[in-house]
Amino acid sequence: MKVKQVKKHFCANCGTPIYSENAKYPGKWRLRLGSLDSDISERPLSHNFVTSKANWDDLDAQLPHSEK
Repeated sequence: MKVKQVKKHFCANCGTPIYSENAKYPGKWRLRLGSLDSDISERPLSHNFVTSKANWDDLDAQLPHSEK
């Protein structure tokens, strides 16, 4: 029997995903940034999976790129 690794938590009113937990990383949550109503001070450090990016997405040439 396969054990579920990820537990997702949703808004009770609209069903929007808010955060998730992964059993591989206990005590760490993956927060959906779109759920915050304050400014986000963090900025991207790199562009990943650039071979599958949307055609309208402009990448910052100053940041490192990873194809996979």
